[in-house]
Amino acid sequence: MIDLNLFENAMERLPAHIDHIYVGFSGGVDSCALLMLLKKCWLKNLTAIHINHHLREESNDDQVFCEHFTQQLQVPILVEQIFVNDEMETGESIEMAARRLRLNCFHKINKPNAYFALGHHADDVLENFLLRFLRGSNSSGLSGLREYHKINEIHLWRPLLQFRKEDLKQWLSDAGFSDFCKDHSNLDITFKRNHIRLNVIPELEKVFGQLNGAFHSMNFLNTEASFLDEQVQQLDLSSLTCETLLGISPALWDRVIKRFFFLQTGNRQGVRLSLIDTLKNYVNDGQINFKIDFHKDFFLTVRNGNFLVIKKQDKKTSDFNYYWNLVQDNSIELPELNLRFFLERVHQKQIDYKDLNHFYFSCKNLPSHVRLRSRRPGDRMIVFGDSQERKLKHLLQSYGNKENRTPEVVVEMDEQITWVFPFRRSNHFPVDVQEVEVWCIKAIEV
Repeated sequence: MIDLNLFENAMERLPAHIDHIYVGFSGGVDSCALLMLLKKCWLKNLTAIHINHHLREESNDDQVFCEHFTQQLQVPILVEQIFVNDEMETGESIEMAARRLRLNCFHKINKPNAYFALGHHADDVLENFLLRFLRGSNSSGLSGLREYHKINEIHLWRPLLQFRKEDLKQWLSDAGFSDFCKDHSNLDITFKRNHIRLNVIPELEKVFGQLNGAFHSMNFLNTEASFLDEQVQQLDLSSLTCETLLGISPALWDRVIKRFFFLQTGNRQGVRLSLIDTLKNYVNDGQINFKIDFHKDFFLTVRNGNFLVIKKQDKKTSDFNYYWNLVQDNSIELPELNLRFFLERVHQKQIDYKDLNHFYFSCKNLPSHVRLRSRRPGDRMIVFGDSQERKLKHLLQSYGNKENRTPEVVVEMDEQITWVFPFRRSNHFPVDVQEVEVWCIKAIEV
């Protein structure tokens, strides 16, 4: 049996200004129970939302059931049509696409002072925990199904997380309801989640009983994860550096990296744990210039310790070649790399040769043109402090392979390679120690 006091307590935790609850209504046991409980306990505006995904032969039958059920309860219903198979994006699974499209529907319906109630229950929490535990996840991922969650401006509320599905089903039966929509794909154990639900959890229950200890552990985990998330929320992550990461607890690194990525792109999906581990290894090894294929749409590039998220470009733009007239223009943009180069005069005391985003050269001879281009086979240069000409390919190998390295820009003056941004400079155009001012070319992310 379910304890109605627990549900009423969940309702009391709702913010006082909420005056409309939309219920995600599939017609299954959990959403039917949620809608009936809210009909019984919620005295303000209540609306069911049924989203027809058009994924199964029974989809239209489910829609009819939901319309009849809500009519019985005298609850208004909104029906939204989405065609998941037709609207999937590259790299998306059906589950990911369906979730994105559902959120789009919620966003369209959303209004101030509204919450969207979802029927996730304790069994979903346990399934989610086991699935993410075996895939690899931090505590926030392991406790991903929380009572409250905000995505952009959409407030999600899950008031049934303390109830087992069988208890919800029994409560509905006692109320005279025993017919619900059934998704037969939930019986297909080739899906890992279904295998956990149908085989793994029953075996655990045979050994440990009702698994109350597991649910208590997940509540503790949820509390601790919420605390760590709050710590990250307090950080200014409009920018990120290796120094920032090394200055905070490693327990926060995953969250900090993911939140920085989200703030830069608006994207919460598609970053694999293995890629974050690779990034952490680079930072711990003291590397400050590298590139990671971090997401299907983005590279994560680190230049001199500064984190940059760069949108992937079409392969046709990988080769570039620009002539920069230094006399006429004090800057030039390289859209392929989201970079702009600037020319300025600086006092010699301001020179910092360790900063590889800057290239300093003598004011005695300002070349009229500079060429900025991509690296080509056979490129060679004489590295500053050396006397022998070396291949760029060999010089750059120490900075990692090309796929994991910051993309380089070859800078030519007087048809000689003088700088390979952001890695090495040459012996050409050396600064005279007697000069008070020198020329500086600097690169800035745009």
